[in-house]
Amino acid sequence: MFSFIRNPVIVSLISITALAESALGSPFFSQRVPGHPRDQDGSAASAVIYDWFGRVVAQRCADNVILSASKVARSVSWWGKFKDNDAPASVRFHIAFYGDNNGMPNRGAVLSSTDVTFTTLNDTGDDFGVNPWWPGDDIYVFRANITPIPIEKGKQVWFSVLGDSGEESGNFGWRFQQADTISACDVQDLDRDISEMIFDWTDGGSGGIGSDNFSFVLDDEFISGLPLPGLGSAIPEIETFSNINGSFSLTVLTESDTLYQIEASGDLNQWGTIGEFQGTGNPVTFTDLREAIFKNQFYRVRLAE
Repeated sequence: MFSFIRNPVIVSLISITALAESALGSPFFSQRVPGHPRDQDGSAASAVIYDWFGRVVAQRCADNVILSASKVARSVSWWGKFKDNDAPASVRFHIAFYGDNNGMPNRGAVLSSTDVTFTTLNDTGDDFGVNPWWPGDDIYVFRANITPIPIEKGKQVWFSVLGDSGEESGNFGWRFQQADTISACDVQDLDRDISEMIFDWTDGGSGGIGSDNFSFVLDDEFISGLPLPGLGSAIPEIETFSNINGSFSLTVLTESDTLYQIEASGDLNQWGTIGEFQGTGNPVTFTDLREAIFKNQFYRVRLAE
């Protein structure tokens, strides 16, 4: 059923019966697996695994996102289970968005990342692979506010979560449903903090684990009652952005008497200032008037020093 291209992929897959499930609010991108999928319910470890044939490894999975309209993601929800139904007391997730590199996540282009720790787990009441004779593992939902990430219309980016329980038990399995779309996974030996690890994304493509819909949704609103990402109150926030006829504009929420700088980069390593403006207390729009001779361009806003 699965094809493995290079690195081993730890997966769980089982057939079950479909039932209806209530919907969420109104996310701008939803790939949520229903409570009981019609054909197959699967999960792939996207976690630090502390005892995998004597090794400590991190397997990271990612799924592609392509939007029909430009949006800014501010919160995410994702679903999964824990191996042998052994849920940990707490679990830390590293949430990341990657750029694209020839149809796979770009290991050198982390567009946005957020770390969040859950000390209370939210059991959905659904079971993995449930049927009258074989009750499965509990399915949990996780929701978090993230570092805002602009996603441009028609440009492929990759969303990923990686869980770390800090112990041998509590390996997180990201829920998926088989589909004719793209996903990717990679396994690396754990040699540093998970937020600093670099993955090669060599396992993916048109078949096997490379054609799954991992269960997650993206929303352009922060979720009330949840902690905001650790940005600090003075960090500027991009409200909207657009790219029309090669002219890129972004609108920033500003504070009065505050100077802002717009920086651009072609590789996320070297950044240069391309403009600055004074905050007014209202949204301010900046347009990049440079001739668009670059292949890729990334933007960020910062407070002037």
